[in-house]
Amino acid sequence: MPRQVVFDTIAIDYGRVEVSPEGGVRLVVHYRVASSTAPDYAQWKDRDVSALLTPEEQQTIRAMAGRIHQALVQEELA
Repeated sequence: MPRQVVFDTIAIDYGRVEVSPEGGVRLVVHYRVASSTAPDYAQWKDRDVSALLTPEEQQTIRAMAGRIHQALVQEELA
């Protein structure tokens, strides 16, 4: 009988936010799944977690991205 592997550790390394010109928001996290029952197992994965965002969170991200974009453009033009 194969041993049961319990995945008990998830470490998020970073998140990437993408905002399309049409205003769509995409949040992708890069994370590692590990197990205390199989210490040699650790796998890095990417996952789109956009569906977990509320409309209000999506709006906040769009606003932040707009301000950051504006600041970067002004900085490059200076």
